[in-house]
Amino acid sequence: MFKNALWGAVGIRVNWEAGLDLAVQTGFDGVDVSGAQMRDAVAAGGAEKFLEPLRERHLVVGPWGLPTRWQGSDEEFQADLPELARQAAAAQACGADRCCTWVPSWSETRGWDENWQFHVDRFGQIARVLGDHGVRLGLEFLGPETLRRNHPHQFIYDCDTMVKLCREVGPNAGLLLDCWHWHASGGTREQLAALQDSDVVQVHVNDAPRGVELPDLVDNQRCLPGDTLVIDLPMFMQELARMGYTGPVGVEPFNAEVSAMPDVPAAFRVAASLDYLWSLI
Repeated sequence: MFKNALWGAVGIRVNWEAGLDLAVQTGFDGVDVSGAQMRDAVAAGGAEKFLEPLRERHLVVGPWGLPTRWQGSDEEFQADLPELARQAAAAQACGADRCCTWVPSWSETRGWDENWQFHVDRFGQIARVLGDHGVRLGLEFLGPETLRRNHPHQFIYDCDTMVKLCREVGPNAGLLLDCWHWHASGGTREQLAALQDSDVVQVHVNDAPRGVELPDLVDNQRCLPGDTLVIDLPMFMQELARMGYTGPVGVEPFNAEVSAMPDVPAAFRVAASLDYLWSLI
C-alpha cells in the first residue's frame, strides 16, 4: 500500500504541479488524479507527457473519480458512457487503474430490491466499460445512521453487504473502504479478516470524535487518524497488511480545523497522521 494525497479532502486547493511538489515535500507516494485531466493530457501530448512530472518526482498515479451520472435518468446515464470510455482509455494509458465513487445509503423512491437491481445494472455497465480498459471500480458504503435515518428507504451501509453488491456487479468491482464508515456501521474485525487485496480498490483513513455514540456520528465531523483512536486503527492497519493490500491509502477527515490551516502545515499534519498509521503495521 502507498500513502496517497487527497488534497481536496483536507481543504488544500493547489494546481496540478504545485500539488505534486507538495506531495514530495511532505512524503507522499502518490496523488489522486482527474479522469478529464488525463483524457485531455493524453489527447494533447500523450500519456508519457502526462506522466513525466510524476516520474520526475517519483510519484505514482492514484485513483480517479467516476464521471458518470449513474444516479440520473436512463438518457443521462447512457449519454455519459462514451465519455467514461474515453477517460478509461486515457487512464489505462497512464496506469491509473482505480476509479471510485460512493453509494448513498438511502433512496427517496426505490425499495431495497428495486434499488439493489438498479445498482447492479448501472454499476455492471460501468464496470464492463472500465474493465475493457483494465480499470477497477471502487464502491464506498456510507456508515453513519444520521445519513439515512430520515429517508423513506434505507440501502447498503455496511461492509458485508457492499461486498455482496460488488460481486454481483463484476469481477473488477471492489470496495472503497473507509475506516470511518466501517466504524460508523458497527464494523467488526471479522469483516476485515474476510477481505483480500482483490476485494479493496481504495482505502480512506480517519478517526472519530470522543464521546459520540455510533448512532449519533455526523459524517462531516471527523478527526485525523490517530487523534483520538476511537476507531481501532491499529487493528485496521494490521488487517490491511495481513491482506497484502497494494493500493492507495488517503486521509479524508472533512475536518474544519485542518481545512483552516495554511496549505503546507496542513499537508505536513496529514502526512504525519499517515506516518503514525504506518508505524502500527
